[in-house]
Amino acid sequence: MRGRTFLNLPRKQAAALTRALRGLPSRHFAGEWRLQRHLDAVTALYRRREGALAALQLGHHLTAFLLACLEAAHRRVDRPAVNPLRPVLAHIERHLGDPLPVPDLAERAGLSVSRFQALFRVATGLPPGEYVLRRRIERAGELLVCTDRSITAIAFSLGFASSQYFATAFRRYTGRSPREHRREKSAGG
Repeated sequence: MRGRTFLNLPRKQAAALTRALRGLPSRHFAGEWRLQRHLDAVTALYRRREGALAALQLGHHLTAFLLACLEAAHRRVDRPAVNPLRPVLAHIERHLGDPLPVPDLAERAGLSVSRFQALFRVATGLPPGEYVLRRRIERAGELLVCTDRSITAIAFSLGFASSQYFATAFRRYTGRSPREHRREKSAGG
C-alpha cells in the first residue's frame, strides 16, 4: 500500500530497522526471556483482533520483539565446550509429569544451584522453573489436540496439583482455556 511502512513506523525508523534485520550476522542466537514475553503478547493480541488499540499494542510488541532479537543476535555468549545442560534438558523432557526441583537438576548437571540457574538462564532465556512450566503447557497443548483424555487427566499427568491451576497457567501462556484450545485446534483453527 502506498504511504505505509514496516510496522507503520516513520519511514527512517522503518528503513533502519529493516536494514538492521537484514544485516544480522547470524540467524541463530541465544534468546532471552523478553523474546518469549513479546511473542506471547503478539500471539494473544493477534487472536483477539479487537480494534485500533489492540493493533497499536500488537505493533509495539512486534517492534520490541524485533529489537530484542537484534540485541540478542549481537550479544556474544561464550559457551562451554561441553554443555552440562544437555542431559538436564533431556531429563526434563522425559519427566515432565514428575517433580523437578532445581537442586536436583543442578546436581544432575554437576553444578552448584546458583551456577546452574545462571547457565540455564543463558542457555534457555528462562529460569529453570519457568522453563519447566512452559514445557508442561506446550506438552499439554499437544495432548489436548492429539488425545481425547480429559483435561484433568492431562493436568495431573503433567504434574499440576489441580485442574484449576493448570487451566489458569494454560490461559496465561496461550491466551485461551484448555477447552478452547482443544475446540479450536480440533476444528482446524
